[in-house]
Amino acid sequence: MIHPLLPELIELQNRDRYLRPEALAELSRKLSLSLNHIHSVASFYHAFRFTPCGKHQIKVCVGAACYVKGAEAVYAAFADHLGLSGDQDTSADGLFTLSKVACLGCCMLAVAVQIDRHIFGQVKTGNISQVIESFLQLASEDDTAPGAGSGGPAPAQTEVRLCCCSSCRAAGSARILQALQEERRRHSLDFSLKTVGCHGLSFRAPLLTVRSEGLYYHYDQVQEHTLKGILDRHLRASTAIRRLSWQAQLALHRWYNRSCACQPEVSSSPEIGQYARLVTANSGQDQPEDLAEYQQHGGFRALQRAAQMPPERVLQILEAAQLRGRGGGGFPTGQKWRLAVSAKRQPKVVICNADEGDPGAFMDRMLLESYPCRVLEGILIAACVLQAKHAIIYIRDEYTQAVSVLQRTIDKLRQTPFYRLPGEDFQLQLFKGAGAFVCGEETALLESLQGQRGIPRRRPPFPVSEGLNGLPTLINNVETFACVPVILQDDGELFRSYGTASSKGTKAFALAGKVRQGGLIEVPIGISIAEIVDKYGGGAEAGHTVKAVMIGGPSGGCIPYRNFALPVDYETLQQHGAMMGSGGLVVLDERDCMVDLSLYFLRFLKDESCGKCVFCREGLLRLCALLEELTGAGRKAPELLTEIETLARHIKQGSLCALGQTAPNMVLSAMHAFRSEFEAHLQGHCPAGKCRELTEFQVGDDCIGCSKCAQSCAVKAIVCEPLEAARIDQSKCVKCGVCRSICPRSAIRNVLAGAPVADEHDLPFPVFLPRTVSPASIAVDGQEYPFREGWCLLDYAQEQHWEVPTLCHLEGRKGSAHCLVCAAWDASLGRFVPSCENLVQPGHVYELQGERVRAFRREALALMLRRHDFRCGTCAAKGDCRFFDLIRAYGAKKGKKMEQCFPARVSSRHLSFEAGKCILCHRCTTLAEDYLSMHHRSEAACVSPAPGSWDDLPADLCRRLAGHCPCGALRFIE
Repeated sequence: MIHPLLPELIELQNRDRYLRPEALAELSRKLSLSLNHIHSVASFYHAFRFTPCGKHQIKVCVGAACYVKGAEAVYAAFADHLGLSGDQDTSADGLFTLSKVACLGCCMLAVAVQIDRHIFGQVKTGNISQVIESFLQLASEDDTAPGAGSGGPAPAQTEVRLCCCSSCRAAGSARILQALQEERRRHSLDFSLKTVGCHGLSFRAPLLTVRSEGLYYHYDQVQEHTLKGILDRHLRASTAIRRLSWQAQLALHRWYNRSCACQPEVSSSPEIGQYARLVTANSGQDQPEDLAEYQQHGGFRALQRAAQMPPERVLQILEAAQLRGRGGGGFPTGQKWRLAVSAKRQPKVVICNADEGDPGAFMDRMLLESYPCRVLEGILIAACVLQAKHAIIYIRDEYTQAVSVLQRTIDKLRQTPFYRLPGEDFQLQLFKGAGAFVCGEETALLESLQGQRGIPRRRPPFPVSEGLNGLPTLINNVETFACVPVILQDDGELFRSYGTASSKGTKAFALAGKVRQGGLIEVPIGISIAEIVDKYGGGAEAGHTVKAVMIGGPSGGCIPYRNFALPVDYETLQQHGAMMGSGGLVVLDERDCMVDLSLYFLRFLKDESCGKCVFCREGLLRLCALLEELTGAGRKAPELLTEIETLARHIKQGSLCALGQTAPNMVLSAMHAFRSEFEAHLQGHCPAGKCRELTEFQVGDDCIGCSKCAQSCAVKAIVCEPLEAARIDQSKCVKCGVCRSICPRSAIRNVLAGAPVADEHDLPFPVFLPRTVSPASIAVDGQEYPFREGWCLLDYAQEQHWEVPTLCHLEGRKGSAHCLVCAAWDASLGRFVPSCENLVQPGHVYELQGERVRAFRREALALMLRRHDFRCGTCAAKGDCRFFDLIRAYGAKKGKKMEQCFPARVSSRHLSFEAGKCILCHRCTTLAEDYLSMHHRSEAACVSPAPGSWDDLPADLCRRLAGHCPCGALRFIE
């Protein structure tokens, strides 16, 4: 069912710390795959290396929440500490390799850093050495992860509960657990110790709960030195001698700390049970992997009901509950399940998409670590309804603890009758991803499972009818599956009591950023943004003002403070340029620059592009360059903002998959909500003091000489004598802003900020109005034609003798849709579609001609020119160049600062390949798929026979390749 290529590559990577050539050669023989294919697939995923790395891996999270808290400065501090420069990533002693990771799922403890399996929270530039020292100490000890067995006497009257999920461990709960075990052992204290699912209140972590005599006592941010005082309030040693010893140690401890070690019994923070708890029910109470305890609270009852019901009844309940997918666009879950049930082919497959790669999101991780049984029950219910024989959980490799918890829980579940309810031959597997954000898109995920590069497929057909290995496949995300048993327990009555008319239930949000109380919250759909930020998040950090929220991750958008009264539901957010997405919600304040954050998300998505279509691969690269120009010093052309907006809309309207289509959302929503801030950058000012070339920090007169800024400066750019005003050495300052963030008097300011930006005004977000015709026909350029199933516009063009330009298309081959110069405007969808690949849809209205289409094609050609050196005098095509003909016909021009990036020329026995002219049309890889393939992705994408040689290509094939190359990059050698 799952192709073995990626699991085998992950095993080799873990064993050798890189992909050794000898190991890959052996794998090629074992799997009967070409080395070229293996290299092509491995180069697509970030997890794999082809060069050795250090013994330990340091991964600095640069997700949205960590980024706004100074992740880049922390990364630079690690690099400086390890003595790295330039492209170096491994220390000279070979001990550490440093890298960035999109998100570690500990956003509320930003900045988060992972070293091997250990996660450290709230890392700052000043404590880098302590983090490394702590890790080395932990690595030298036996790091026994907390399991289901709590230890301690079963009938103990006192129970101590502690969460040890990834984020709580990053806050120190693992050390607290170890200290509790040691105190109980040394002093024979009579209490049971229980590791529980996360309460979600990460700002209070480590949060310790003591249950004694029917009462619950909650202790916030517990430290090792405060444990003795907490235990003393509730426990006494079992013998007189031990009691005296315990009291003596406690007295000494209090004298040494000059204060009582107790934590306050009542916290001013929100109470544990305040939230709407459906998918996070029994938080902080149950041991995550304890199946028996889960059953005591009603677990698996929904599964037993579903197994006894006709599938139609389950579908009716889900449809009546109006559950919508919690992973992105919010497609109705009942409708999706019905489509999968009605698919004819057998067997069917259920997939849980846990590839949570959104920067600023950690819902899936916390649900899997704290409520694995609820998620697994939802998966088993789906398998019963579909009569599926296979279920797969596709999970991020970075989520090491979630993987461990899931695997242990699945192993226990296999020993119960519940596991066989879908059928005696049912199988549930875990699959670890290899680091590709685009694989969160369901068809790219399927390609990954099949041992391929994670390139999204054309849709239709949709996975529910033709998915994994061509079988009907139901794909839902973690939270969606967790909602299913909640609904089926009471036919959705409780679920429907929350939400709005069109969107029922609750939604889990990862609340992080510039807010006092970060963590996982579960709230009714329809709640206002203001209530989330103020009630659940505690409002802005001390001394600062909330500016906006980013919602929906990199594919979402921003909502300004003036619109915080808006309800959080699918339709409202889309109408204001954002989206629910998987549920990441990052709060911003006045120190955050909307232009800088737009550029941050674009850089992330540019690096994560699969590289298939030109508007995602080249367009995002170009859009990044334009925003870098806007955030840089020097004069800017007045039309720069118009150029940014036009290109962003073309990327949104012309990319082939959801990643590209939603990639410009942050830019467009920020330009709409904070237009004056973009205009300030056009004039050379960054009001927030975030863009380094537009920032110069200076210390004001209200400095009190506390020297906190100097202590926090990683590059030692601040000169400060105690009780005297500080001074910043501009020649050393890297404009990271750490000093400004830590100054207690707000004495450090950006003197290049310019005048305050003008107040923004609410403008209606552009609304698309679809056009349609009769379902029996389609319309093309105002003329109706009969609808023909399975046809694309290029088929109509051939029949009707229309002139449609192409570069990547080859006669007799399936459309590949790489260049998009054949694009047509679909007025029923509001976006451009490739004429060569997309099947026409009944009732749709298309435009093949007109200025809108010409402008889009012109932009596509201009983007491809970035890779082409355009020296026609020395080109193999010598005037017979399809690419040049189209450039001339459409008036495309090479954009400034768009130098071609692959100058190398390769000469083999029969072929000369000039990479500096290649426009990645994919014609050559289509013709020579046994010899050539795409390697790497995004801007690094290139055609290669690696690790073989161009000499391996036969002469006849080389002649055909040169004849079909549309831009003169390939030349046949006689």
